[in-house]
Amino acid sequence: MANVAFCAAEFGFMVYCMCIVIIQEDATMSEENDRNLQSVAPEAKENENIEQAKDEAKAAEGKDRSPAKKSSSGKKKGKKKGKGRSAIVPVAIALAVLLVVFALLVGYGLGRVRGGEGASDAEPGAEVTSEPAYDAFTEALTQQNEHALEALAGGGEEADADMSILMGEDDLFNENAGEAEDGDDEAPAAEPVVVAEYGDGKQVMSDEVMEAYNEELNVHILSGSSEEEVADTLLNDVLRSAVSARVEEEHAKELGLYELSEEDRAEIEAEAREDYEEYVQFYRDSELDAEGMSEEEAEAAAREQLLESDGVSYESIVAQLEEGRWAQKLFDHVTGDVTVDDAAVQAAYDARVAEQEKSFNDYPDDYEFSQWNGDLVLYNLPGYRAVKMLLLGFDDEESAMTAYALNDELGLLDAGIDEAERQAALDECYAGPEARAQEALAQLRGGASMDELILSIGEDEGMKDDRRRAQGYYISEDSSQPEELVAAAMALENVGDYTEPIRVEDGVCILQYIGDVAQGPVPLDQVRDELREEVLTEARNNAYNAQVRAWVEEAHPTYYPERMQ
Repeated sequence: MANVAFCAAEFGFMVYCMCIVIIQEDATMSEENDRNLQSVAPEAKENENIEQAKDEAKAAEGKDRSPAKKSSSGKKKGKKKGKGRSAIVPVAIALAVLLVVFALLVGYGLGRVRGGEGASDAEPGAEVTSEPAYDAFTEALTQQNEHALEALAGGGEEADADMSILMGEDDLFNENAGEAEDGDDEAPAAEPVVVAEYGDGKQVMSDEVMEAYNEELNVHILSGSSEEEVADTLLNDVLRSAVSARVEEEHAKELGLYELSEEDRAEIEAEAREDYEEYVQFYRDSELDAEGMSEEEAEAAAREQLLESDGVSYESIVAQLEEGRWAQKLFDHVTGDVTVDDAAVQAAYDARVAEQEKSFNDYPDDYEFSQWNGDLVLYNLPGYRAVKMLLLGFDDEESAMTAYALNDELGLLDAGIDEAERQAALDECYAGPEARAQEALAQLRGGASMDELILSIGEDEGMKDDRRRAQGYYISEDSSQPEELVAAAMALENVGDYTEPIRVEDGVCILQYIGDVAQGPVPLDQVRDELREEVLTEARNNAYNAQVRAWVEEAHPTYYPERMQ
C-alpha cells in the first residue's frame, strides 16, 4: 500500500512541476487557449478512463499490472495533455494540485485492489461490501489451480490429460512440447531418436525410455531436487537400465526361459489366487461397510470395490505374474548354484554385530524401532524386557476414526472443549474392544494360552509371525512407546504375568511379560538360520548382477544421452 501511494504522489508532484514549466512558457499565448482550458479536465478524465480500460484488458491477457507500470503510463499522459494549454497561473496551479490529489486517490484505490483488500465503485453513501475487486489475472490463475485440483481428484478427460502431462506421460508431453507461445498452433510430436546402441546394430529409441525417465525425474523433484541437478545422472541411469533390460530379455529367450510352461502357468494361477483372496479379505475388513450384508453379498461387494478402486482382479494379478515370470526364471537359472558356507555366515554376523552396536548406542530409538519392525537384531541394549501383545481392535472403521479424533482433541488440553462430553464419546468407542478384552483376560486366567488367543482373535500382524511372537516386543522404562503401555509393561513383577486391558491407538491390548532381554550380542546359534538366508539372498543378488554386467559389456553399448535433452 505504501509503495502504491508513494508512486501516486510522485506522479502528482511531477505533473505539478510540469504544469509550472508549461505555464511559464505559455504565459503569452492567446485568449483562445483560455477558452480551451475548460476542456482539459474532462479530456484528462476521459483519457484516464481509456487508459484504465486498456490496463484492465492487458490484465485479462496476463500482462504486468504493477504500480510502476501504471505510474509510467501516467507520466506520458501528463506530458501530452499539458502541452501549450494555458497561460492562467492560478487556474493551472489549482489544476495541478487537483491532479496530485486525484493521483493519490487513484493510487490508494489501486493499492486496495492489488493488495487483495477489495474496492467499491459505489456512489458516496452506498454500502461498501467486503467483496474483492475483479482481477482477470487472478481469475486466470484460479482457473489453472482448479484444473490442477480437478486432475488430482481424477475428474474429466481434460483433467486426465493435464495430469498425464504432469506425471510425465511422454505421448501427451510430445504433443504439447512444440506448442507456440500464443497457443494457436501446435507443433507435431518429435520423432523418436536413437539414444543407445548395442550388439549387432540393435537400438534403443527415445520414446522407449522417456516414460521411465519422467517417472524417475518426478520422484526426485518431489523429494526437493531440481531437474538441472539430476537430469544428467538420471539420463545415464535410465539408458543403461534400458540396455540391461533388453540384454536380460534376449538371454532369457536364448536359454528357452521366456515362454511359459504348463508348470509355470499352474504356479502363477495358484499364487494369483492366494494374493487375490488376501486383497479381497483386506477390503472386507478395512474398507467395506458390510453392515446388513450377508457373507455372499459382502464378498461380492469387496470384489467389486477392489476392481473399481484399484483395478485389481484375479485376471490382472495373473497377467502381472506372467509378465515377470521370465525374469524370475532367468534369476534362478543364473544363481541356482550359489551357496554360502559357515565362514561367510560368521563374517556377516561379526560385521552386523559391530555395526548395530555402534548404531544402536548412538541412536537408541533405532534399536527399538528395528525390533518392533521385525528386523534381525543382533545386538541388544540394556534395560529391556520382552512382552507378548494381544491386540483387539475397534468394532468398525467409524469407531476407530472417531476414537483417533477424540484422543487428539483430548490430548490438546484445550480449555474450550467439553472434556466430559468427549470422554463419554471416547468410552463408547472403546466399549466393544474392552468387553472382548475382559473375556480374553478371563480365559488367560483360566489357563488359556496367550499364543492361541493371539492367533485366533488377535489383530496385531507382528504377533502372527512365529519368530516375533516367540521373541516378543522389547520395551523399557525409556521406551518410545506410549506412556500407558510402558507403565503397564514395566509394572509386571513376574514372568508370565498379564496386564489389565490397556487402551491404545488401535484399540485395547493385553501384555504378557515373557522375560528380560540380555544385553550385548545375540548368540549366533539363535539366529544362524535366518542370518544364513539373508547372506544367501545377498550372494545370489551379487552373482546375478555380475552376470548381467558381463552380458552388457559383451554387447559393447554406446549411449547418447545428449539426444534426449
